[in-house]
Amino acid sequence: MDYRIRRSPDDLESTGFVEIYPWKDSGDSWQHGGLFIREDAFNVAEGIVMRHQPGFDHLSSNDIPRSVGMAIIADWRSVADRLPSLSPIEAAAELNLDDWFVEGFLSEFAKNRSEIVAMLRELAQKCRQFYAQSDWVCIIGM
Repeated sequence: MDYRIRRSPDDLESTGFVEIYPWKDSGDSWQHGGLFIREDAFNVAEGIVMRHQPGFDHLSSNDIPRSVGMAIIADWRSVADRLPSLSPIEAAAELNLDDWFVEGFLSEFAKNRSEIVAMLRELAQKCRQFYAQSDWVCIIGM
């Protein structure tokens, strides 16, 4: 799986990406100034978002206020710090993964532990920067 975060819509080879922007939803997609993460890779980080943002919808646009976003960022960082020493089952629980996703994640985690840690840390860092610009972050799902 590809856990790289892209910073420009020009770098995307398909539309199978979740978009994250430092503003409320404007109704437009594929804008410059956002982050772009493969949908299957974002599933790894999404459980933490869902833990803090009730009603988060993977298939829609989600405006996340600063107070909630900062809790998500702290959780991404905390879990990223612990992942290197966790078993795959423990990692799935810490990431708050949906049951349907866990089976495939277990083998994926063993092969891509460091890439997952790097993605979570980068998400936390960039979203913190986004909240320095705006009181809102928008996550646009599939």
